Amino acid sequence: MIKRLFNRLTALVVIITVLGAALFAWAHFVEPAMIRVEQVEITAEDLPASADGLKIALFSDAHLGFGLDVEKLADAVALINEEQPDLIAFTGDLYDDYSKSAPDDAEVIQVLAGLSAPLGKYAVLGNHDYGPLAHRRTDEILSAGGFKVLYNQSVQLPEYGLSVFGMDDCMFGAGDASAYQPQMDYYNLVLCHEPDVFAQMQDVDLMLSGHTHGGQVRLPFIGAAALPGLGKTYVSGLYEEGNGRIYVNRGLGTTILQLRLMCTPEITILTLKKAG
Repeated sequence: MIKRLFNRLTALVVIITVLGAALFAWAHFVEPAMIRVEQVEITAEDLPASADGLKIALFSDAHLGFGLDVEKLADAVALINEEQPDLIAFTGDLYDDYSKSAPDDAEVIQVLAGLSAPLGKYAVLGNHDYGPLAHRRTDEILSAGGFKVLYNQSVQLPEYGLSVFGMDDCMFGAGDASAYQPQMDYYNLVLCHEPDVFAQMQDVDLMLSGHTHGGQVRLPFIGAAALPGLGKTYVSGLYEEGNGRIYVNRGLGTTILQLRLMCTPEITILTLKKAG
C-alpha cells in the first residue's frame, strides 16, 4: 500500500516536472518568436476625408540585447514592410540596457533604415531608453535609421489633416500630460510610451503606446502576472474613453524575464476609416 502510494506520488512529480519544463521551453524559446500582426480598424467621424484608409504600422519595446537580436528585429521589419503602411510609429524601448548588451549600432541602423513609409517614420523614447549611455545613442540610432524622434513636439501632415505628437518618456524623460497641445482642425495622433498618461489628457483622437508588453506573462483566470508603473490601466489592445481612443501594443521583446506566455509579440496595423 505504501509502496503503491509512493509510486503514484513519484509519477505525479515526474509528470508535473515534465509539464513545467515543457511550459518553460514554450515560454522561453517558442512564444517570444511568434510575432503576430494585429489588424485594427479605427473608425472616426471627425477623420478628414483625405486620411480615409490611411495605414499606420505600430511597433514597440524591442528591448534589443535581452533575448531579441538584430536578426529578429529584421524579421519584424520585413513583416511591417509587407503591409505597405503609410506611416510608421515606434513607441519606445529600443534597447533593454544599452550599456550592457547592445547589438552593433551599424547593424541596427541598417535594419531600421529598411523600414519604408511615404508619410514618414516617427518615434518616442521609453523608460529603458534613458538608461546609462542610452538616451543620446538611442536618439542617434533611430535618427540614422530614418526616424524623426519627437520630444514633446508635433509634426503636421496638412494634406491629410493629421497631426503627430510625440511625448517624451514620462518616467525618466520630460514627458507629462501637460506637454500635449492638440492641434485644432486636425486629427490628433499621439505617441507616448506609457499608456496610463492617456487618462490625464484631453482632445486626443488616437494615442499609441507600448510599455506593458501586454503583461508579457499572462495566467489563466488571473491575466497579467505583473505590470509596470504607468501601465496598469491600459494593458493591451484598444480602449475608448469619451471621444478618444488608445491602442496599447504588446511589444516585440521581453524584459526582466525572457519569457512570454499567452501574450505573443505584436506588430499592429491600424487603418483609419472615416465614419459614414
